[in-house]
Order: sequence, then C-alpha cells, then structure tokens
Amino acid sequence: MTPSQPNIRRAEVVATAFSQYRSCNRWAIIVGISEYKLTQWNLRFADRDAEAFAELLQTDSGGGFKSEYICQLINQKATTQNLTKALRSFLQTPAREDLVGVYLACHGSPDINRPDNVYLLTHDTDPKDIAGTALPMREINLALTENLLAEKVIILADTCHS
Repeated sequence: MTPSQPNIRRAEVVATAFSQYRSCNRWAIIVGISEYKLTQWNLRFADRDAEAFAELLQTDSGGGFKSEYICQLINQKATTQNLTKALRSFLQTPAREDLVGVYLACHGSPDINRPDNVYLLTHDTDPKDIAGTALPMREINLALTENLLAEKVIILADTCHS
C-alpha cells in the first residue's frame, strides 16, 4: 500500500469483516432522545440520528438488520423502564454467534452526590432524583456481560455531559 492509496487496505478489511456476519442474525437497541420531560434538556438531533441509524441498519449496505430485530426507543418511548426492559429482556434473545449493536444518542450525567456514578438520562428522568430515576451506566455493562450471550457487540454512544 502506498501513501497515495491509504484507504484501499481498510476497505478490504471492512469488506472481509462484514461478510463474516452475513450468516448470523443481527440485533440492535437504538435509543434517541431529543424530547425530555424537562424541556431544558431537549436536544436537537438525537432522535433523528437514531431514526436514521435504524433505517441505515436495515439496508443491505448497512447490515441488513431485520426490523423485528431492532428495538427502537425514541423520545417518549425511551423511559428508564423501557430501556431496562430492552437490556434485560430483548437482549436475552440473540444467540452466541449473533451480532448485537447498541446505539445511544441522549444525555448522560454523573450523580451530583456521587460523581463516580454515571447515568443515562432517559425521557422520564427526574432532575431532582437522577440516582433514582435515570439508568445507571453500570446496568448497560451488566446487561452486556451477564444477560447477553452474543459475543460480538458494537456500542455507539453519543451521550452529552457524561
């Protein structure tokens, strides 16, 4: 590979890697929150980014994910309860050989009283009780390590203020 052709090798690697996942099922949890109950937290594009990403995943070039294998939680549907259910129930379905993607476009925040505890701020998070109403980031890790059988996981997180 010469300096004038820096992308050739990378494209070969991506094409080879993608072809390895053609025969497995592909699953995704997609979260996009632009509209919060606390309107001061509202974002401009998180919901649209999540919706566009879900559409991309369903195209042939985006992975060919089946719509029924995508759990999409946008704005009012992205509550702490719904996200917890997706992490605990939806992620029990993929097999060991499957591919799982998790896309998060929303706010994140440390707990004011315990800054080492970091949370995803869901649609229904109460700003006066983040610890009691938001989703702890450790719950995502716990779901991926203890609940999910799939060994291939991709996480994309665009979480402001985390």
